[in-house]
Amino acid sequence: MSDESGAHLETRPGFHPVARCRTAGWRRIAFIGICKHAGKTTAFNHFLSRLTAVGETVGLCSVGIDGERTDHLSGIQKPQIWASEGTLVVSAAQALEASSAMFEWLEELPVSSPLGPLMVARVTLAGEVLLAGVRQRAHVAQAIQRLKAWGAEWCLIDGAFDRIAAGVPGLVDTVVLAVGASAARELSIPAVLRAARPFLRRYRVPAADGALEARLQPAVERGQIGWTTADARDGTAGAPAGSALPDDLLHIAGRDAALFGLPRQAAWSEAVDAVYLPGAVTDEIVADLLGHRRPLQLVADHPAQLLLSETAWARFERAGHRLSVLRPLPLAAVAVNPHHVQGGRLDVRALAGAVAEEAGVPVYDACGGDDEDGGVSRCRNGRRD
Repeated sequence: MSDESGAHLETRPGFHPVARCRTAGWRRIAFIGICKHAGKTTAFNHFLSRLTAVGETVGLCSVGIDGERTDHLSGIQKPQIWASEGTLVVSAAQALEASSAMFEWLEELPVSSPLGPLMVARVTLAGEVLLAGVRQRAHVAQAIQRLKAWGAEWCLIDGAFDRIAAGVPGLVDTVVLAVGASAARELSIPAVLRAARPFLRRYRVPAADGALEARLQPAVERGQIGWTTADARDGTAGAPAGSALPDDLLHIAGRDAALFGLPRQAAWSEAVDAVYLPGAVTDEIVADLLGHRRPLQLVADHPAQLLLSETAWARFERAGHRLSVLRPLPLAAVAVNPHHVQGGRLDVRALAGAVAEEAGVPVYDACGGDDEDGGVSRCRNGRRD
């Protein structure tokens, strides 16, 4: 099986997603889990080991804290981030001091954290690395810039499941999504797919067409809600991108305007056919728009802001509406974790195959490595985050 780009899915022997990233030129990769204990850190480690094994210089950072021995909420033991000699890292000073790896300290960044200033360091003796201190999108951008300046050919960003700072177009090139059995209370493949589907669909949402993007640009630049009408879209179909538009073709509401009130405002009418939201798109927002009589295109800034449940997503589309983004972000691969944090496991082959059908991108079991059965095998240590 293959996706639209021709990349092999998990059913093909010898597949590895690193090759897809290398071919596409995706060198800044965010790792995101759909829940805690999804297998994100294991997927991160697998990419890291593959890259360093062939002598490529890799830079690492994390949004939040990664590499700690136990989850600070559940107390469950977690896999460690293992960095080989020559790996570059950005982490808080105290986190580096708590790591078993040894470092050459290269640079102090002008970013403070509860664990001390952010440091750029090079691993001089392989070992476990605790990544912490990067909390905001601006910190991620600065960390990537300095890692590249010190020679990183690849930058891997370990992102938390509830943070979007790591998965933003322009900041990273692509995302690897970890899907684990722990995402569902019921230990079944259909239950895991229901939990994973909204995350997978984010990265398949199409980009808004160029003409609509141009019309919405004033609202985008102001960081405010904007909407267009069908008459405006028809009347400016030939307008070049970036051209000035009459005020009556684009309506703008204040950044903090309650979207729920828009249908009751004079400016809102049945002629509205596209809405741009500068922030998160939630179940509550789409529920308020379900009754709009004209088919509506709801435009988000990028995939990570589509925070919809599968139920809300389906209801919105059944009502004749659709979603798009201004800045799409490709999904490089999905890593599956068949182990549930409370015990029990799913068949990894069946889970990977089902997720591959949903995702349309390569799916792999990070613990399976390069075995002959297509990159899917049992996890050797039986525990993943």
